[in-house]
Amino acid sequence: MVWAVVSTVFVNKKADNSFTYFISYPMGMLLAIPYIKFDKFKSYLLTCLNVLMFISIIVHVGYNLHIIPVSQFYFNDSLRTVCLFFFAFWDDSMIGFVPFTRFCSIYWEPGMCQIVIMFVLVLFTEDIRRNIFNLKHIIKRYGILILSIILTGSTMGYLVFSAFVAGLLLFTPHVSHNKRLLPIYILVAIGFVAIVASSSVVQNKIGSEDAENYKSTAVRLADNYACMSVALENPFWGLGVKSEELDDALYSEGNITASNGWLFTAAQLGVVYVLVLLFAIGKNLIQMKFCVPFLFPLLILVTTQSNEAMTYFPYMWIYACSFMKKD
Repeated sequence: MVWAVVSTVFVNKKADNSFTYFISYPMGMLLAIPYIKFDKFKSYLLTCLNVLMFISIIVHVGYNLHIIPVSQFYFNDSLRTVCLFFFAFWDDSMIGFVPFTRFCSIYWEPGMCQIVIMFVLVLFTEDIRRNIFNLKHIIKRYGILILSIILTGSTMGYLVFSAFVAGLLLFTPHVSHNKRLLPIYILVAIGFVAIVASSSVVQNKIGSEDAENYKSTAVRLADNYACMSVALENPFWGLGVKSEELDDALYSEGNITASNGWLFTAAQLGVVYVLVLLFAIGKNLIQMKFCVPFLFPLLILVTTQSNEAMTYFPYMWIYACSFMKKD
């Protein structure tokens, strides 16, 4: 929090008060975690997200079947279709295997929705790992969230979720108890990822010459290059959160949407800030005792967040802040 203030207010020229997001969100977690047991917290969080996604799916299906009332309003200068506080419609893209538009729940885009879901699923790495072949248990506890990821039609969501499942297949108790099964599980994991990667959603984004998909990929590559260049030129303090210097530097490097959260944060607050954040997350992943190498869930979280510009949202501080009580 101090780093955000110093970088934006003192080292660089502040353009607005956006830097306070890097204070208010972690402050909320810091005020909560000394009083909440970790196991209860993640259990309540899973219940809340299941309820939210269940209602969201009803709204989404109802909209696509034209049986629920919707209204129009402007959100970030874009006209959006809503039902109460749910985004019923994101764009004209279809998810490929059913005649439905892409799902985003209360979030402004499908990619953001899948990030929230994945950050919650990672909290249950050990339970999913232990029961990965118990389909009844998996569907009962996580079926709604898995269906939600599928409905988002998010390329990154599909790839990260498939990598998450494939990794857990390799860390199942069956493998640890019988090393001879490892080659079989490796083939199963590779096959699962290959099936997902060959889906129409993924192929339309990374293997198609469609103008819109090509444009989306090109924009993200340009964003990554621009944010990385600015970050490497200002590795210690960055150029401040949405400061005038930051906007000018990113624009000159060809940035459009600053879509990679880690690189955008590094450009704003410096590479040192991001490294400290990742160190804190890695340290807490070890303490959470997921019974897998901590680098595995860390890689899942890093990859997932690379699709969204903001790293200060509450789900990040679940991992970056240490819970005082683990059970």
